Amino acid sequence: MPKVNDSVTITLFANMTYDSRTYVIAQNGYNASIVIDPGSPDAKAVMDFLGKHDTEIAFIILTHEHFDHIAGVIALKQRYHCKLICSQECSERIGDPKKNLSRYLTGLDYICGPADYTCEEIYHQLQWGGVTIRLINTPGHSSGSICVAIQNHLFTGDTLVFNTKTVVKLPGGNKHDLNESIHYIFTHFDKKTFIYPGHGESFRLEEVEKGEILTLSA
Repeated sequence: MPKVNDSVTITLFANMTYDSRTYVIAQNGYNASIVIDPGSPDAKAVMDFLGKHDTEIAFIILTHEHFDHIAGVIALKQRYHCKLICSQECSERIGDPKKNLSRYLTGLDYICGPADYTCEEIYHQLQWGGVTIRLINTPGHSSGSICVAIQNHLFTGDTLVFNTKTVVKLPGGNKHDLNESIHYIFTHFDKKTFIYPGHGESFRLEEVEKGEILTLSA
């Protein structure tokens, strides 16, 4: 079911192919949604949802470059001609099936990008109707990882997943960077913030302890 807070509605899509999570964020009275991490190659469920609600896409935002978060980008961009946004490092990696890991882990080559805008170019903020979106560099799981803050919602990709040790052994992963990123989240966001990860279910920040995460990730 959609999750509603203030003027924003969030709908979760579970990508069965790679067991990742895609989010469609809609704003009441505004006919252009945001899609975060389209991980299903055909993006059919997202397209069907958007068609049912007669809405377009304002932006696709990627939390990082791994194949299970980018596989549906091409299908959505061909259909909606929308803008792709991510970090600079993510933008450089999504066009290389070795760097986005699709060649090694799926036997297929997923290629998209480069991004239309990167975090550096938009100063880590963008306007979506009357709502400000903050893009926060959170390296650790990968060097190009970001989190996306919209009102009291935080989309964390693979940086923070409930009851799961964050993977740092893949290319671009770094334990020290992850600890710094986790520390930033816990010191800059209210404990009531809703967390929407790239895998698993959503939760509130207060449901996890920073010390436990840092210990697991160290």
